[in-house]
Order: sequence, then structure tokens, then C-alpha cells
Amino acid sequence: MPQLLDLHYDLLTVLVSYLGTEDLLSVALAARALREISQDQLIRSVYLRRLDAIDSFCEFVLADSPRRPQLLVSLKVEALGWDIGSTTSREILERRLAEVLTSSTNLKSLEFPEISVDNQDSLPALRHALDLSFSRVTELYLSGKCMTSLLGEVLAGESARLRFLSVRLLEADEAADILSFLAPCRDTLESLQICNLPMEAQRLLFPRSPPIQWPRVHSLMLAGSPLTLDARDLQAAFPNVRHSSIPPGMIVEESDSDQQAPDTATWNSLISYTGYMDCLLALGGRCRVLHLLPCERVSEWQDPAFASALESTQPRYLTLAVQDHHLDRLCEQSLWLAAPELAYLSLNFWGYDTIDQLCESLTRLCDALKVTKLAYLSVRLPSPSYHSDDELLQSLMACIRSAVLHGFSSLKYFEVDIHYGPYGTQGLYAIHRAMITPASPDDIALESLDLSSADTLKVSLAE
Repeated sequence: MPQLLDLHYDLLTVLVSYLGTEDLLSVALAARALREISQDQLIRSVYLRRLDAIDSFCEFVLADSPRRPQLLVSLKVEALGWDIGSTTSREILERRLAEVLTSSTNLKSLEFPEISVDNQDSLPALRHALDLSFSRVTELYLSGKCMTSLLGEVLAGESARLRFLSVRLLEADEAADILSFLAPCRDTLESLQICNLPMEAQRLLFPRSPPIQWPRVHSLMLAGSPLTLDARDLQAAFPNVRHSSIPPGMIVEESDSDQQAPDTATWNSLISYTGYMDCLLALGGRCRVLHLLPCERVSEWQDPAFASALESTQPRYLTLAVQDHHLDRLCEQSLWLAAPELAYLSLNFWGYDTIDQLCESLTRLCDALKVTKLAYLSVRLPSPSYHSDDELLQSLMACIRSAVLHGFSSLKYFEVDIHYGPYGTQGLYAIHRAMITPASPDDIALESLDLSSADTLKVSLAE
């Protein structure tokens, strides 16, 4: 049965025309109540880009009810086409946007662009509204020195509530003050992202003696100039960090051998790493992680770097982006000897030539993975050009049956996602042996499972 909103407006009109007076009143009251509920839900998370959008949001949404601003939980503001010098723009910022920020007493997350409010005469109402918002939110995304300086002033005079901070630096001299003005948040800050981090400021941010520690930070992302730090620096500053990310573009600067972290140093708290393998290795030490998410495609990998990263991290959870003609790099059993505890592997195929070649490569990979404890294999592929999704699915399932029959006994679950744009075929299967008849050899059965159980299985296997 189609959902109500899937029906054409004209069809709904015809259906309503058959209703009696009492039923029509009930429908009208229900529609009005649903409209109120839906509008309340829509403004819990708001994204405003243009100044006219800010004006319209205040005029047509918030004006309906004085309690609406109190429902706002997350607000993202982007300065698209703003002309701060114009009278109209300043009026909207001072009257409209300042009103939104001041009235949103339950705001928890705020993303705000770099604009000049660095003195009391420059947009005073907006500056006051930002003061209030910075003292309320627990999650904050900022850009530029003006915004970070304002945050520092707020933190100096307020009890800290900030748990997540993402800062995009626009000038090199901004970096030196970040951790100093964040000092009041040392007991609350749990996640820190610093983008455009300049090389010359890294030692100021993370001094080796004495190190400034952030014991509650469990998630760390650094992006920008070449990284001159190593595992000792990051572990000294963030002794309990569990999730680390060094995105593409953060190239690790080569340093002298005597500056490298000793091989015996182990970053015991680290659970997941996202980034380039070379960056992870250049940090030095043994960064053992449960979840390893390389940014490279297989075609970009250097085999020694990937093998060394596997040996250093010994992950249980690994995701890779691959193409089938580069899959040969992963089909060497000696490579996987470095990851004996691997339990979950996700392969995101960017392309493949033919179904037969894909299955041949996958068979060889499964054979190489026998030296691991892999229990869950997930593959994501684009729809084939000259075959149906079902043909590809059946070929993959036959490949998995054959691999298990030939000794890949640790594999218990197989997930597949064949997609074309928004459309696709998905499935999750439990693998077990099934005896067809007493006289026949064992066969491999793939029992269909509810996809909603996939996340629970992945987490349990990776821990």
C-alpha cells in the first residue's frame, strides 16, 4: 500500500471529496497537528547560507511561534555572497541572525564562518549573541582568528561546556594560541579537529617538555601542512586518544633517524586510524589499531608501506577501495600473515572488467585470507554493464561457496551491495555447511539475514 505522501495531490483531493463532515473535520485537525509537529522537527537542525535565507527563516518560520527558537538544537551558518559592508546585510546580521542566536537557548551545535566582530563597534548585537551561543554549545565549528579569539574570551570568563571543537585556521599565527585559550576545556573537551595546521606552529602546539595533556580527548584530526610530529608528541598530548585521522594532504615531513620514535613505543589507546599508510608509519612506534581505514586506492599503494602498516597495527577491522585489476597486490598470502587477527574486511570496488575476472580475483583473495581469522567479508560494487544485478549476485555467492568449501572455514558472514545511483541490490548472508543427503558431500548454504543486524555484527567482530 502506498504511503500517504506518495499519492498524487489530485488523487488525494478525490479521496477527500468522499468524506463526510465529521471525517473532514478530523482530517483537517490531524493535518494541522501534523503540520505543527513537522515544522517543529524541521527547525531542530537548520542550515543557513545566504542572507535572504536568514531573513526568510526569521520571517516565516520562527515568527509562527515564540517557542520555535528554543527548539533549535543545531545551526550551521555559511557566508555565501555576504557583503558585510552593506547596510542591508548588517541589518540582517544585527537584527535577524543575532535574534536567532540569542533566542536559541537550547542550541547544542553551532558552525559559524569567519566575520569581523573583533571590537565592540563592529556588529555589537551579533557579537553579544555569539558570546551567549559559545557559552551554551557543546559542539563548535569555527574558522579564522576573529572567531577563535572571541571563543577564547568567552572561555576565560565562563565555565567550560565545550566537548567538540573543529577549527579551520586561516593564518599561521592563529595556531599558537589555540590550546592555551582552550585550557578551561581540558576537563570537558573530547574531540578536536585542527585544519590548515601550519608546520611552524606544531611544536608550539605540542611542546615535548613539558607536554600539555588533554586526558579526555578521544578523537583527534589534524590536517594541513607537512606533519613534523611523531607518535611520542601526539601520545604525550593526547594519552587517551582512541580515534585518529590524518586526511589526504597532510604529508609527513621526513626527519632525522634520531628523532624517530623508538620501535618499542606502542600507542595503546588508539582504536581507529583514517589516513595514508605512509603518514601512519612516519609517526613511528607501534600504533596498534582495531579499525584501519586507508585513504589510498590499491592502485596508489606502495606494497612495503601497506605491509608494514598491517604489521604495525595488526587490525581486526579493515576497509579498502580497490579495482579488480589491482587486486593482485592483495592476493599474496605473505601479506596477510602480518594481520592474523583480521576479522572484518570491506572491499569497495571502484570498477571491474568482467564478472568472471572479478570472481577469479576474489577467489584468489579468499585463498590468501585463510591465514587470518576473517569472519565477515563485505563487498560493494557498481552494477554490471552487460549483466543484471542478480547475475552478479549469484556469481559472487558461488565464489564464496567455493572458497569456504576449499578451506576458508573462518568466514561466517558475507555482505554485498550492488548499486547504480540510488538503486541497488543489497544482502547479508550467514554462511554454514548444509548436508543435502547422507550420501552427498557437504554443501555451503547462504542464509539471508536482516541487513539491520549488520552493524551489530561488525562491531562485535571488530572488538
